[in-house]
Amino acid sequence: MPNSQKVDPQTGADEDNAGEVKFSPARLLTIVSIIVTLGGAGLYVDDRYAKAAEVATRFAEITSNRIAMESRIKTSVNQQIIVVRIRQLEDAVFEFEFKMKSEPKGLTALDSAKYQRNLRELQELKQQIGTQ
Repeated sequence: MPNSQKVDPQTGADEDNAGEVKFSPARLLTIVSIIVTLGGAGLYVDDRYAKAAEVATRFAEITSNRIAMESRIKTSVNQQIIVVRIRQLEDAVFEFEFKMKSEPKGLTALDSAKYQRNLRELQELKQQIGTQ
Protein backbone atom coordinates (compact mmCIF):
# COMPACT_ATOMS: atom_id res chain seq x y z
CA MET A 1 0.00 0.00 0.00
CA PRO A 2 1.27 3.39 -0.91
CA ASN A 3 1.75 5.94 1.83
CA SER A 4 -1.21 8.25 1.39
CA GLN A 5 -0.82 10.24 4.56
CA LYS A 6 -1.77 13.86 4.33
CA VAL A 7 0.52 16.27 6.18
CA ASP A 8 -0.59 19.70 7.31
CA PRO A 9 2.07 22.11 5.95
CA GLN A 10 1.70 24.53 8.89
CA THR A 11 2.11 22.13 11.77
CA GLY A 12 3.78 19.16 10.09
CA ALA A 13 1.22 16.81 11.68
CA ASP A 14 -0.40 13.87 9.98
CA GLU A 15 -4.09 14.00 9.72
CA ASP A 16 -4.07 10.41 10.92
CA ASN A 17 -1.77 11.18 13.85
CA ALA A 18 -3.16 14.56 14.91
CA GLY A 19 -1.14 14.68 18.14
CA GLU A 20 2.25 13.98 16.60
CA VAL A 21 4.45 16.71 15.18
CA LYS A 22 6.97 15.73 12.55
CA PHE A 23 9.96 17.90 11.81
CA SER A 24 11.38 17.99 8.38
CA PRO A 25 15.16 18.49 7.97
CA ALA A 26 14.53 21.86 6.30
CA ARG A 27 12.49 23.05 9.25
CA LEU A 28 15.11 21.85 11.72
CA LEU A 29 17.84 23.60 9.71
CA THR A 30 15.80 26.83 9.71
CA ILE A 31 15.35 26.73 13.48
CA VAL A 32 19.05 26.01 14.07
CA SER A 33 20.11 28.80 11.73
CA ILE A 34 17.78 31.28 13.49
CA ILE A 35 19.22 30.31 16.89
CA VAL A 36 22.80 30.59 15.64
CA THR A 37 22.06 33.95 13.98
CA LEU A 38 20.45 35.37 17.12
CA GLY A 39 23.28 34.03 19.28
CA GLY A 40 25.88 35.54 16.96
CA ALA A 41 24.05 38.86 16.90
CA GLY A 42 23.92 38.84 20.69
CA LEU A 43 27.65 38.20 20.94
CA TYR A 44 28.36 40.90 18.34
CA VAL A 45 26.30 43.48 20.23
CA ASP A 46 27.95 42.45 23.50
CA ASP A 47 31.38 42.75 21.85
CA ARG A 48 30.53 46.22 20.56
CA TYR A 49 29.49 47.35 24.04
CA ALA A 50 32.70 45.90 25.47
CA LYS A 51 34.71 47.84 22.90
CA ALA A 52 32.76 51.00 23.71
CA ALA A 53 33.60 50.54 27.40
CA GLU A 54 37.27 50.01 26.52
CA VAL A 55 37.23 53.17 24.41
CA ALA A 56 35.67 55.14 27.27
CA THR A 57 38.31 53.81 29.69
CA ARG A 58 41.12 54.57 27.26
CA PHE A 59 39.73 58.08 26.67
CA ALA A 60 39.70 58.73 30.42
CA GLU A 61 43.33 57.53 30.68
CA ILE A 62 44.40 59.73 27.78
CA THR A 63 42.61 62.74 29.27
CA SER A 64 44.29 62.28 32.65
CA ASN A 65 47.68 61.77 30.98
CA ARG A 66 47.13 64.92 28.90
CA ILE A 67 46.30 66.96 32.00
CA ALA A 68 49.38 65.65 33.81
CA MET A 69 51.56 66.39 30.76
CA GLU A 70 50.17 69.92 30.48
CA SER A 71 50.99 70.49 34.14
CA ARG A 72 54.57 69.25 33.68
CA ILE A 73 55.01 71.39 30.56
CA LYS A 74 53.67 74.45 32.36
CA THR A 75 56.04 73.86 35.28
CA SER A 76 58.98 73.35 32.93
CA VAL A 77 58.18 76.50 30.94
CA ASN A 78 57.85 78.53 34.14
CA GLN A 79 61.23 77.25 35.34
CA GLN A 80 62.83 78.13 32.00
CA ILE A 81 61.35 81.63 32.19
CA ILE A 82 62.83 82.04 35.67
CA VAL A 83 66.22 80.78 34.44
CA VAL A 84 66.20 83.30 31.58
CA ARG A 85 65.24 86.09 33.99
CA ILE A 86 68.06 85.06 36.36
CA ARG A 87 70.54 85.29 33.50
CA GLN A 88 69.26 88.76 32.58
CA LEU A 89 69.59 89.92 36.18
CA GLU A 90 73.07 88.43 36.49
CA ASP A 91 74.11 90.34 33.35
CA ALA A 92 72.65 93.58 34.73
CA VAL A 93 74.37 93.08 38.10
CA PHE A 94 77.65 92.37 36.31
CA GLU A 95 77.32 95.62 34.33
CA PHE A 96 76.62 97.63 37.48
CA GLU A 97 79.56 96.01 39.31
CA PHE A 98 81.79 96.72 36.33
CA LYS A 99 80.67 100.39 36.39
CA MET A 100 81.38 100.60 40.14
CA LYS A 101 84.95 99.38 39.64
CA SER A 102 85.74 101.27 36.45
CA GLU A 103 84.26 104.70 37.16
CA PRO A 104 85.97 106.80 39.82
CA LYS A 105 82.78 108.27 41.28
CA GLY A 106 80.93 104.93 41.27
CA LEU A 107 77.25 104.55 40.50
CA THR A 108 74.69 107.31 40.31
CA ALA A 109 71.77 107.21 42.73
CA LEU A 110 69.52 105.78 40.01
CA ASP A 111 72.08 103.12 39.01
CA SER A 112 72.61 102.23 42.67
CA ALA A 113 68.85 101.77 43.16
CA LYS A 114 68.64 99.60 40.02
CA TYR A 115 71.62 97.57 41.21
CA GLN A 116 70.02 96.94 44.63
CA ARG A 117 66.68 96.02 43.04
CA ASN A 118 68.36 93.59 40.61
CA LEU A 119 70.31 91.97 43.45
CA ARG A 120 67.16 91.56 45.54
CA GLU A 121 65.17 90.09 42.62
CA LEU A 122 68.08 87.79 41.73
CA GLN A 123 68.23 86.41 45.27
CA GLU A 124 64.44 85.89 45.36
CA LEU A 125 64.44 84.01 42.05
CA LYS A 126 67.37 81.82 43.09
CA GLN A 127 65.50 80.94 46.31
CA GLN A 128 62.37 80.20 44.28
CA ILE A 129 64.29 77.84 41.98
CA GLY A 130 65.91 76.18 44.99
CA THR A 131 62.55 75.41 46.62
CA GLN A 132 60.96 73.85 43.50
